Amino acid sequence: MTQTGGRQPRRDALENRARILDHAELRFAARGLDVSLHRLAEELGVGIGTLYRHFPTLDDLHVALHHRVSDLASERLSAVALIEGPWNRIVGYVDLVLEVMAEHPLARVLYARVMSTRPEHARPAVIPPALLTVADEGRQLGLLRPDIELSDITVLPYLLHELVALGPAGAVLVPRMRALLLESLRPEGFPHTPLPPGAVDAETLKRIAAEHGRG
Repeated sequence: MTQTGGRQPRRDALENRARILDHAELRFAARGLDVSLHRLAEELGVGIGTLYRHFPTLDDLHVALHHRVSDLASERLSAVALIEGPWNRIVGYVDLVLEVMAEHPLARVLYARVMSTRPEHARPAVIPPALLTVADEGRQLGLLRPDIELSDITVLPYLLHELVALGPAGAVLVPRMRALLLESLRPEGFPHTPLPPGAVDAETLKRIAAEHGRG
């Protein structure tokens, strides 16, 4: 974002913009995406004109948050290129996506909203270039099942993130389900690794199902 004449925004303007985005993300996570700009301005203690200068509409604010998370994901996932070996890159990718989504749980909701209101500004999930060859390499080295494709790998962290949406009890299951899903990529006869603790009893499963049903 630049000012008239091509000048860079002042430091205080950049700080205000970041503060608005930080607060909006927390507010949206707690109350949904349809909080009014007037309410956000009141909560931040700034004039509505200040908010409008940065984000003329609520849709503009959604787009800015979506882009900020997308940029963070791209930056974090660039680290996949530094990981040696196809299997380690797969594990690193899964964990990095889970890390970003844990820090920014609205990421998928924001993407869906921007797709419906400003599709030209929507950015799809990031697939780091270093991940593009891991399926071929993993199969050739006997590290992956012969029928595993790139798409099977890229969706894993998003499947796991669905557990987080079930609340604390669901989140407890993530390490164990992560291990099971990663294990499912391995070829027949590959040595199993012990599963981490995290299994829950039948009563807890019933509670998770009941709470999710109410949501």
